[in-house]
Amino acid sequence: MLLFLLLLFPLSLVGYYLYKKDPKLIMVIVIGFLSSLIVCAINFFFKFSHRIVPYSFWLNFVYYVEKLGLLPITIIYLIFILLTKDSFKDKIDFYIPLMLSYYMVLIPYNVISSTESNVYSGFDIFIKPIIYLSMIFGSGFLLKQFYFSIEKKKVPFTVLSVFLILIEILIPSILESLNVIGVAFFEILIFVILYLLLNCFIYWKLLKRVLKQ
Repeated sequence: MLLFLLLLFPLSLVGYYLYKKDPKLIMVIVIGFLSSLIVCAINFFFKFSHRIVPYSFWLNFVYYVEKLGLLPITIIYLIFILLTKDSFKDKIDFYIPLMLSYYMVLIPYNVISSTESNVYSGFDIFIKPIIYLSMIFGSGFLLKQFYFSIEKKKVPFTVLSVFLILIEILIPSILESLNVIGVAFFEILIFVILYLLLNCFIYWKLLKRVLKQ
């Protein structure tokens, strides 16, 4: 039952590494993996996982932004940028493998530790890993767009890229919040499909740009 949850990120990470075939990715993956282990260990030993879920979209939204969304991504990636001596382009390229290895541990831990019984919802074991995986690739490709915009000195597109990255990262927290306050699974599934289609459009547009170069 948990195989999809446990294997989606590792298989995606292996596929990404085989596609890139860059030995430098190994250290990036190790950093992301160890960072996630440290965060999960802190949560396990010093925090109570079974929180009382409030019937408030905004309170849940803030919770997911802090635990799984914008805050951890920003902190982990900024620390990585500041501590590594790679080129700016390499740091942009390392975003996806870093986040894949980080969420490879974080998402299964979050699902398993926050469930009081052995009964997991379809959202937790299927939808949740998919939307966070999509978020990583979507924000990663938008980050490349951000780099292209800076390189071409296109200020409006640079600002737009930052805005789209922010939206991309916040959407999974929105979907999580809708789920925990009891919005119908079918309605959430519609939003999830739209989100995935949006990311497919992003991938397609960036691929066209890369092929033109």
